[in-house]
Amino acid sequence: MRTHKGWHRVGATLLIAGAGFLALLLLLSRRAEAGVQVLSQTTLADFSAGEFLRTGLAGMGDGAVSLLRAGLSGEWITTVVTAGLVPRWGHAAVYTNGRIYVIGGLHDATVGSALTRSIVQSATVLGDHNLTPWVTVTTNLTGIFPQGTAYGGAAQVGSFLYVIGGRRAPNPDFGVAQRQVAYARVNPDGSLSPFTEAVSLPVGLESMATVAWAGWIYVLGGIDENLQVTDTIYVARPDPTTGAITGWTRLTWTLPYPLWRHAAVAEQGYLYVIGGMTGTNNVESPPLYEVWFAPLGDGTLLGPFTRTEPLDNNLVELAAIGYNGLLLTSGGLQSNLSDVSRDVRAGALADSGAVITWTATSLITPPRSAHAMVVLPDGWVYVIGGRGLQGTDSIPLTHINAGRLSAEGAGLFLSSGRYLAPPFHLDRRRLLLTLDLQFLRPPGIDAAVRIRSQAQDGFPWSDWSPWTPLTGTGEVTLSIPLNFYVQSLQL
Repeated sequence: MRTHKGWHRVGATLLIAGAGFLALLLLLSRRAEAGVQVLSQTTLADFSAGEFLRTGLAGMGDGAVSLLRAGLSGEWITTVVTAGLVPRWGHAAVYTNGRIYVIGGLHDATVGSALTRSIVQSATVLGDHNLTPWVTVTTNLTGIFPQGTAYGGAAQVGSFLYVIGGRRAPNPDFGVAQRQVAYARVNPDGSLSPFTEAVSLPVGLESMATVAWAGWIYVLGGIDENLQVTDTIYVARPDPTTGAITGWTRLTWTLPYPLWRHAAVAEQGYLYVIGGMTGTNNVESPPLYEVWFAPLGDGTLLGPFTRTEPLDNNLVELAAIGYNGLLLTSGGLQSNLSDVSRDVRAGALADSGAVITWTATSLITPPRSAHAMVVLPDGWVYVIGGRGLQGTDSIPLTHINAGRLSAEGAGLFLSSGRYLAPPFHLDRRRLLLTLDLQFLRPPGIDAAVRIRSQAQDGFPWSDWSPWTPLTGTGEVTLSIPLNFYVQSLQL
């Protein structure tokens, strides 16, 4: 379903005739009488099972699908619980199973193992999206990362949390890159199993970017143990049952150039690389504005990186997430490393993967770099910790900002979006005569629908039909005449 401006709520009424042996008897004996089966998707729970592109859920009545706002749907909440959180920067964070986990980082540039005693902490996300006080996870990484880790990677794949590489020396610019990889199972109660060492990276890396997509982990660029900035991409597919990683593969595809202190996001089947630096000297290789994207495959890329709409300032040590066809960046060192940023930018993605435009949205408080950012399935975003600057001194932060990417609140709507509903399943294969779409449509909305069908469970899906415009406003029913056998239908 495609929509422009605003929101809609849709149910489907299927006019069907019986199929199979019984229908043949009826047709042979007398004219078959058509029956009506009503299937509906109107609640937030119904809609949340679908797929969103530049759209999201809105709590209008029992539920609705709407275009997303171009950025945060209000101001950041700065009163989120931070009690117990050790101040830190250069850390990683993941969200899984109702909790946010913060891993590694530095809290004192003069201490060699700054966070060894509290390397992993977690907090539970409450119903109002505040957090419980932070606790230090009892199963720690000291056996695998005895000097701690900062500026490394973390990823959640299935039921497992992975911690990858990072520096062990606390030099504010770069340290000694590590190769170790550790993983732990995330239990239903939020606790972690003891960390186990996986197969190491082929080379030590820090200040790289790490993303998880479709069961794979991608490690992009970084500075290696020889202090060389790299353009390499390593991938691994953890065992979904045991969590074990048995090896890393270096892709033949590379980044557009050697890169470190950048951000990366996997979103809508594309891999995005944002900002960063190509060298260790910001005079000879200044920070970058550029944004690149490439199509993702099964543990690979399906093509080279393509440059897309750049940022409006050069950034390193920024954070970024993706959500329903939006990219969101926050903070970072900007203006050739001279200033710490408060800026938050939202990038709307085209179907082709390109960034359509970047929009400034609500500012974070305080300015920061080398922080972490996570997004929850419901669009809530948390910006955690980071490094502030006082003169040339690094100030570790505990500050957390929380806000929502949403169809509700303030701000302009994105210009267009798409929603893929979960399939409607009939009790058995039937002859479909008419599809009645019932929807609620306020004035000023352009919307269209297309359908595809599955004749029987296990059969291939048909091609998508052409788009049919939805006309009228208020409570509207659109009748589409059909004449084919189906067991499942998707809009």
